[in-house]
Amino acid sequence: MEEHYKRQVMEASKSSKSPSVQSTCHRCEQNVLEHKKSMTEMEEHYKRKLTEARSALRENEEDFKSFKDRMASNLSDEIKTGTSESMTNPVSQTKLKEMYDDLRVMKWPKIKDHLKSSNHNRKIAEDLMKDMFEAAQEKMEKKKEQIEKMFKFNKHSPGSTQDPKVTIHKQLAVQNLQKALYVSRKQDVVKIPFLKQEEKIPKDYEKYFKQLAAECFWLGSLMALNNPPLQPAWMSRVPGPDAWNMFPESIHASHKDSEPMEQH
Repeated sequence: MEEHYKRQVMEASKSSKSPSVQSTCHRCEQNVLEHKKSMTEMEEHYKRKLTEARSALRENEEDFKSFKDRMASNLSDEIKTGTSESMTNPVSQTKLKEMYDDLRVMKWPKIKDHLKSSNHNRKIAEDLMKDMFEAAQEKMEKKKEQIEKMFKFNKHSPGSTQDPKVTIHKQLAVQNLQKALYVSRKQDVVKIPFLKQEEKIPKDYEKYFKQLAAECFWLGSLMALNNPPLQPAWMSRVPGPDAWNMFPESIHASHKDSEPMEQH
């Protein structure tokens, strides 16, 4: 369009020097100047809009990154403290308490009915259940140490920091191990630990002691992988009139200062 106006000016200049032609030339020059001004204003307008759009996009990206970091931090805290509960999680802390109560109130009475014919079996059963929970805790601690070594980094190296995502996935690896054990056959899980106890077990009652060992080791493994790890509160057990009621009524986090957890 600018070239069009220029041609008009040149043609008008060549054709005549009359006042009317001069007036036309002046208008053409004004049109060219106005056009240039309009194009400049339009260019500045779109540059301003583009800058605003880029700024808004950058701000949105920063907000989204901040949101992801907050969510990652919240998830990490929930995993570390064991406060995250899900109705669909079969090994949540609430479910573990329910499974322990089921073992103590429902399964153990059925097993002990087969053992009561010999009073000698009571001491064997008591030692066996404690040994199985302890063996489960020791084995799961080793599993967690192996996972920890896989994600190990040098904390003392200059500028060395661990990505929060690594911590989350490390904790999720422990949870996935817990869920894998949950769907495993109890008899398979307890095979090796039970072999160490087998020589103490009377052959006539081996079937029932093996069932008790499987239940205790399987549940003990799931409880040991909880965060915090859980254990039956052996020290707080109060002997009752029935000497065969050997399971404590409560469980607690397995560290020195832990208090028994309320059973619902």
